[in-house]
Amino acid sequence: MSLAEALLQLRAWCDLSRGDVIEIAPGVTGSFQSRGTFAAEAVRAIEPELGFELPPAYYNFMAIIGESSLFGWSPHGGGPRFYHPQQVIETSQEWAEARPEVERFCFVGEHRSMGDMMGFCIDRPSLANFDVYCHEYPFEEYVAVSDEIQSWREFGPYIIRMVLSHGTDSL
Repeated sequence: MSLAEALLQLRAWCDLSRGDVIEIAPGVTGSFQSRGTFAAEAVRAIEPELGFELPPAYYNFMAIIGESSLFGWSPHGGGPRFYHPQQVIETSQEWAEARPEVERFCFVGEHRSMGDMMGFCIDRPSLANFDVYCHEYPFEEYVAVSDEIQSWREFGPYIIRMVLSHGTDSL
């Protein structure tokens, strides 16, 4: 499956669900809601604010899916929740101000199944700089833990795996 195919599948689920629980495979249900999509200009506004270049896959995601809740048991619970661009900026800056001594992050959302933040490690010079950061670890240990458990991934393949697994591979 390509990223384009995965995004089209997510869009179809969002259009069908509109926040209600739907069956996406035999015995597999989820709630999907796209709250708004964003053109490249709106997404690009994140970059100068955080000093970070977002990957093309994220631009594609925001243009087709955007601010959203995916694979949840309701529009507010369960799976990944992606922020709108201004919320990405505000959340990322708040975390950076709270802990200026640790790596910088571009938090694009949260995984509501466990309350985990998800996003890019700005200070990690690699395409594989995206992760869902475990809430069980202190903020200052996010990068070390992700290194240790080898959970770094690229954003596009993350979206593809999430769709292929019907959301079970989203953490």
